[in-house]
Amino acid sequence: MKQIKSMMVVGLGVLLLSGCSSKAERSFMKGCKQMSDSSVCSCIYETLEDQYGSEQVEREVMTYSPSEEFQESMLKTAMQCNMEQ
Repeated sequence: MKQIKSMMVVGLGVLLLSGCSSKAERSFMKGCKQMSDSSVCSCIYETLEDQYGSEQVEREVMTYSPSEEFQESMLKTAMQCNMEQ
C-alpha cells in the first residue's frame, strides 16, 4: 500500500510539473525530441531562455520563421548541449 501511495505522489508530481510548461516549450520539446534526446532538448531550451528571456523565446518558437540570429544561436546551443550530454 505504501508503494502505491508513493507511485501516486510521483505521478501527481509529474502531471503538475508538465502542466507548468508553456505552449512554446511543449512545442519546442515535441519537435526537438524527434531529433534528439530529451535532456539535450531541455538544455537547449533552458539555455535559450537564459539568453533571450522566456517571452522572446516564446515569440521565436511560436513563429514559423524565427529570426536568423535566433536560429544561429539555437544551432550553437544545440551543439554545445549535445557535447555536454
